[in-house]
Amino acid sequence: MAKKTNAYGTQPVASAPSMAGRRNRGGGPGRGGGGGKKKLPNTGLYGGRAGEAAANQNPEQFIRDLYGQAGLTDFSGTAYGDWANDAAVAKMLSDYKVANDLDQRLSVPDYVRNTYGAGFTGKKGKNFQQGSLSTTTGDLGEEYQNYLSNTNPQNYLVGQAASAGGFVPGGGNTQFQDWYQTSYIPGLEAELATAQQGNPQLSMRELVAGRDIVGEARRKYAVRPSTQRQPGPIGLSGRYSWWE
Repeated sequence: MAKKTNAYGTQPVASAPSMAGRRNRGGGPGRGGGGGKKKLPNTGLYGGRAGEAAANQNPEQFIRDLYGQAGLTDFSGTAYGDWANDAAVAKMLSDYKVANDLDQRLSVPDYVRNTYGAGFTGKKGKNFQQGSLSTTTGDLGEEYQNYLSNTNPQNYLVGQAASAGGFVPGGGNTQFQDWYQTSYIPGLEAELATAQQGNPQLSMRELVAGRDIVGEARRKYAVRPSTQRQPGPIGLSGRYSWWE
């Protein structure tokens, strides 16, 4: 009799716990931006066929253990912590589900190994290989930046403008910088909301990729309506000006 398959492979699978409102609990002071990492000990749980079956029984826990062993788990309560503990786990679990729907013989350890070159290796699974599991490079790094750009587009876009020389904290053209935050960024947020109707996975980072947003903002600032203009100081012609 053929072995019955399911959404996570050929092994019987328990329902994956809901991600809603979930937070890891753990010690270690958080330093933000990936600080406060807690590296889990490798107990050999995922060694051999028994380990593969254990991973398939609870793919979410396998992914959490994988992140913990890679030093990516974070308990700081920062944006990074929220991403690493919830959004990143849910994303990898969803990506694995898509791959498993195409090949139900694909186990979660094989998926992670094929995609990231990571996993628990050796006869007893006590050797850990991190592969490309990093928040600074590769797919995870891009996912983290996409997450940041969506969860706090103001900070992300101000940072992008600052790196391009269009935003100078504590200096520069303060009227332009105020307008950039109060008018230009909300315009980009509205543009993203419209674009996400066709592509729900689109991030703010991806929306503005390759665009000269500082040049674009400056051009729009130059032709902004008079209702958005503030009185300027003495103009170049020596007169009080509304436009400079």
